[in-house]
Amino acid sequence: FDDYVQRSMEINSLNLFPKEPMGYAEFIEHLKKTSAQIQLLCRENQRQLTGEIEPLLHTPDDLTQEQITELTAFAEALKKPGCDDLYLSQKVYETVLYCARKQGNIPQIIRQLYNCGMTYYQRMREKQLSLTYEGTKVGYENPFFFAMTEYMEHWKTLITDSETMDFLIRGYANRILGLTAVNFYEQMIRIGQETLHKLDDPELPVKFPDLPYDRYRLAIHQNILTAVGAFREEDGQAWAIRQLADSTAFLDKHIPQRKMCCADIYRHHTGLYHTGQETADQLVENLLAVCRKADPNDFSREGIWGNIRFPAY
Repeated sequence: FDDYVQRSMEINSLNLFPKEPMGYAEFIEHLKKTSAQIQLLCRENQRQLTGEIEPLLHTPDDLTQEQITELTAFAEALKKPGCDDLYLSQKVYETVLYCARKQGNIPQIIRQLYNCGMTYYQRMREKQLSLTYEGTKVGYENPFFFAMTEYMEHWKTLITDSETMDFLIRGYANRILGLTAVNFYEQMIRIGQETLHKLDDPELPVKFPDLPYDRYRLAIHQNILTAVGAFREEDGQAWAIRQLADSTAFLDKHIPQRKMCCADIYRHHTGLYHTGQETADQLVENLLAVCRKADPNDFSREGIWGNIRFPAY
């Protein structure tokens, strides 16, 4: 399937705006040339898709282990920068997941649930798909991450290796990435609490001592603190405020403020404000301090936070 991926990358490259400035007539000729190339590449990909790839996806019961391995590598390649065919990647991953379930291969089931979940999340985020109910924008639920719940409940009897347990913990925690409730911040915080509770099981580090438990906890607390935005719209419940305070304290303990990225600075100060540990004036001044240092010509992730997100807040 390497040819399919290569052609997809070439198509995306040809769709980019020319690097060098050119006149109107030259630009029209450029468009004609690249359009002809793109059409040819698309026809080749369509031929391979209908003639070779889709027949495999439509007959998963007949796949050999070698074909399953090839499809897994293909799904991963489709997500590479420059290719970015997330829709086909997810369809291929779902086929591999079907095969793993048919075989009863627990490690592969969990790995492919994770792969499907991440690809689904990336698709939703890229397309900004959402639902609107009575004027209220809500999110979406990621069925692949939520399917991890059953396996997490029985990890002691199902999981025997650290790699599979790592995929399970991260997938279980990533349920926070796909939500449907209007009061989604409550779900975010509760999912974070549930995951932290699972990590507190004393048997976990005994059976899998090499897993990065502190890194898991830090990521979970960071995700919990993304819920602070909801408190700008309504008053939070006491239990949620307490959890935000705990997560803010955890963040302070594990990331020195001088090393915090802009997203963590946002979580830190808004967390302090919404838990009554920082005044509104202090919050504004701390965020403005970052804005003042931002380079107006910096369009990196950090630059966007400093130049756009902080001022908008």
